[in-house]
Amino acid sequence: MKPGMLSHELKEALGMPDGAPPPWLINTQRYGPPPSYPHLKIPGLNAPIPPGASFGYHPGGWGKPPVDEVDLLRGPKSDKVEVTIQPEELEAMDDVLAAKYKEAREEEKLRNQKEYFSDMMENQNCKDRISSSSTSIANLFYQISAYMHLLLNSTSSAQEMLEASAAQGHKASELIKMKDVSKETDIYI
Repeated sequence: MKPGMLSHELKEALGMPDGAPPPWLINTQRYGPPPSYPHLKIPGLNAPIPPGASFGYHPGGWGKPPVDEVDLLRGPKSDKVEVTIQPEELEAMDDVLAAKYKEAREEEKLRNQKEYFSDMMENQNCKDRISSSSTSIANLFYQISAYMHLLLNSTSSAQEMLEASAAQGHKASELIKMKDVSKETDIYI
């Protein structure tokens, strides 16, 4: 038997059902493989778990998913760029490999840039919705202020200004001056 392999008798003595992790797996995930066997492949640590098993801390779970040079959930991680070179291209250019690599990296950047641009557009749409709702709130505040001015002063000139400002569609971002002809009162919003 190899190190890390558990015999049927040992599994039975530990009370391990089929497909269950060894009781020391969580500690092995926390502290790493045994120092005597640094390259030992341990299921759930640096090797795939048995088919049908799942990661997690529930009974029968295999602890946390491993973080290693190999992503056991999706296959090997890579930062590789695939380059295909025809034999006639090798004869024609001195720097074929470098040129192909640069071309492949540019294509990858363009793919990522498109995603980034779509994210920017989505963020801009959110900002537009927020600014339009804050503008409508500011306009409502302006109309309430003008109405309060009308109630307090009850002059016809305030009523005329309220109707005129609503017809013109004043925005709260502008400096709005309402002058009551009789009292020369200014309202700033």
